[in-house]
Amino acid sequence: MKKKNKRVTGETQYKEFIEFINKRGFEKMGLMTSWAWYDDPKRLAFLTSRYKFVSKMFSDLKLVAEVGSGDGFGSRIVSENVQKLDCYDFDKELLNSAKITQKNSKKKNKFYIS
Repeated sequence: MKKKNKRVTGETQYKEFIEFINKRGFEKMGLMTSWAWYDDPKRLAFLTSRYKFVSKMFSDLKLVAEVGSGDGFGSRIVSENVQKLDCYDFDKELLNSAKITQKNSKKKNKFYIS
């Protein structure tokens, strides 16, 4: 059995996220956002900016539906400010990707095929 190397840092400001990575490992991006990171990283900056704007508009709403959620990458941003988020897409692969990458999220979004 291969032994895991624990990450350590000499800088105290990094301690919290080093401990997090040692415990859980790196987070994964979804199918579409992983490709975007490879193809054009600026695209992710625009995507997160749009979702941040939407999350402010929907702040404190009880139930929100996202139609065309893709791999759910931006959904995590919106779900931080709403009580419940239901995500819909017609592509099974993207929805499966969303379910996999968000299974350990703080908020549990629901994903539906439409």
